[in-house]
Amino acid sequence: MRRSAFSILEVMVVAIVLAILSTVAISYYQQAYQNTVFGQGEDIVELITSAQRSYRFEAGSYTTCANADDCSTKLHLDVPVGDWSYAVTTSGTSVVITATYTGARSDVNSCSRTLNADGTRTSVSCN
Repeated sequence: MRRSAFSILEVMVVAIVLAILSTVAISYYQQAYQNTVFGQGEDIVELITSAQRSYRFEAGSYTTCANADDCSTKLHLDVPVGDWSYAVTTSGTSVVITATYTGARSDVNSCSRTLNADGTRTSVSCN
């Protein structure tokens, strides 16, 4: 007798394997997306840091920025206005550069860096 169809057990095994593979793929996708989002925040903080160092060299002090447009104008940058909002605040002789995530993801909050008067800086930290 010739068999021309799959048994229910074979179909169930295939369905289980596909479910496991899709779960793993979704997990990797979410991690890659989060890394990309953090990377964007870190890149912009680094860009503003470099511009602040140049500004301090020319003007003798750091400047503050209330938002991306303000930073773009004062620091002669093209700061993107996507899923991040930016602020630069001064505290004595140092400046704190903060990028706050405003997008739809709930597992991303903000990235920040402190730039001191002598030009030393903390690493960009994101949480």
